[in-house]
Amino acid sequence: MKPLVDSLQTPVPLGRVPGALRRRLLLAGGALMVGLSLAACSQPVTSTLRCDAASPIAAGQRVLVSFRQATSPDAPAVIQRLQTLAGACVRPVSSVSPTLHVYVVGGPVDMAVLRARWLSWEAVRDVEADVLIRRQ
Repeated sequence: MKPLVDSLQTPVPLGRVPGALRRRLLLAGGALMVGLSLAACSQPVTSTLRCDAASPIAAGQRVLVSFRQATSPDAPAVIQRLQTLAGACVRPVSSVSPTLHVYVVGGPVDMAVLRARWLSWEAVRDVEADVLIRRQ
């Protein structure tokens, strides 16, 4: 039998490892992956949005949001959910109908990412960038 130090220095293909040891190695690796996943999920969120309602968003992207049901555009639960999904401050601008509202999202916005995140919320039907048309 080889000394333990020599066996650690010489790589052995997994197919040549005895069955019981191979199962233990695979179980240990699986347990390690599950443990790391659970540890990562249990970490608290370190960045918290501080969106003061009194302070206006200086520069932002206007976004049209169509909801599946009539929704109050400035309801705290709606604003909080949109901000959480966007990772940015969100303010209601106006309402087009009971289900269609215009919001402004603070900071630089990747519309494709924002659209995908907001569409992941089952209450949202569609998300589009708003384009202001100015009269000349």
